[in-house]
Amino acid sequence: MADSGGAGTAYRPISVDGFHDAIKHWNDRTGETGAAYYELDQIEAIADNLLLYQRDSGGWPSNQHPLRVASAGERARALEQKSLADASFDNRNIYPQIEYLSEVFRQTGKHRYRDGALKGLRYTLDRQYPNGGWAHSPDRTDLAYFRHITIADEVMPGVLTFLRKVAAGDYPFDYLDEKLRRQAARAVVKGDALLLDLQVRIDGKRTGWAGQYHEEILQPAKGRAYELPGILAWETVPVLEYLMSIPTPSKNVVEAVNGGAAWLESASLSGFRIDRVKAASQRFDFHNANYDLVVVDDAAAKPIWARFYDLETSEPFLANRDSKRVSKLSEVDVERRTGYSWYGYWPAKFLETEYPAWQQKTAVAARLDSFHKAASSADFDAYFDHFSRGGVFIGTDASERWSVEDFKRYVKPYFSQGKGWTYVPRDRTITVHGDVAWFDELLDNEAYGECRGSGVLVRDEGQWKIAQYNLHFPVPNDLAKQITELIKQSGKR
Repeated sequence: MADSGGAGTAYRPISVDGFHDAIKHWNDRTGETGAAYYELDQIEAIADNLLLYQRDSGGWPSNQHPLRVASAGERARALEQKSLADASFDNRNIYPQIEYLSEVFRQTGKHRYRDGALKGLRYTLDRQYPNGGWAHSPDRTDLAYFRHITIADEVMPGVLTFLRKVAAGDYPFDYLDEKLRRQAARAVVKGDALLLDLQVRIDGKRTGWAGQYHEEILQPAKGRAYELPGILAWETVPVLEYLMSIPTPSKNVVEAVNGGAAWLESASLSGFRIDRVKAASQRFDFHNANYDLVVVDDAAAKPIWARFYDLETSEPFLANRDSKRVSKLSEVDVERRTGYSWYGYWPAKFLETEYPAWQQKTAVAARLDSFHKAASSADFDAYFDHFSRGGVFIGTDASERWSVEDFKRYVKPYFSQGKGWTYVPRDRTITVHGDVAWFDELLDNEAYGECRGSGVLVRDEGQWKIAQYNLHFPVPNDLAKQITELIKQSGKR
């Protein structure tokens, strides 16, 4: 354990999971042993490390170890390098630093951490291309791929996930002003639209995403020499996970997710596995390897995916540092064979659990949307077809707890005259557990303004039905006494 960092003050440890990639790459590149590291509760020391490596631009170079105790010489060199234009979003970088500094500010109240976070946030927002994308390394021009719009290593999905948190203003971003939050929200809208446009299509069908795209013509582009243009299975998964995290997905988002999932299913490979076998130890520029990787025929092997697939045929391929495509792992040079993930099981969890769960949520959301649409169009039969047997509607008046049959008698006179009611849903949260789902949603109504609906659905013979819908008017806390006094005076309970 190293000294420093809030001595005498007990702080809550902050997760450094967001720096997993940086730590791995640091260790792979340096191979160092015996370094001193800060403990997780030394949050000020860790945050000061982040500030040390932050560039004057507001960004950070990639692959710095946040817990490592820097020597005096290393600190001096870091200060000398402040003006370098080498900040990068590669390897899930920049946004973890901003989130960490924000949480340290919320715990300590020390403005240097807030200022560092704000500087990083403004860097992130300012470096978004007008078309909505983010580059691998926005300020670098020495290699073409640094300027490409990047999906790989969760650049686009990672930044967008982060900015959604910023826009929402949830902890630890609750200190941000409304102007910055609105700017983040606008960046998300542009980024989301671009993500949908970048999805590769083959014969009109949606597939996955390339690792990088040319920043102007928006076509799949080469990254490093061995990263040729293609559809990437690994990189497609976090894009789909991000799209599935959108609370109220549009029709285009739903189609993108369904198309991407169908492509991943079709791109799975079978009949072999990849084994790691012992080999003479070798030191390469960016990693050590005392093993090799070989393909083993195995009819019982679980499905596996290649990382790269052809943009036109969806056939898997690999490559070497000479940028030449090959079709077999054995044809890849040992340095790239052991230093890069050409095959993996990245989509397995997504396809087995995450996507089916999202499908159920989407089905519930579609059912609720259909319910509101039927009410707006005064479609009596369609409206009540949404309720389960024994369903209940709870209205805004304390007396309004209606069974389906009672509610039909109430609704019939209105709907028969074409008089429905329009509540437009937003900010919906859905939880599904087996054949039961519960939800809450904000609703906009022309007469009553912001309302809230909540309730329960049950799955009956494969179809979701509303077992309870509860409609009410949210009351601002500072008006609660005034409103409840009016209710009391009206004689209602």
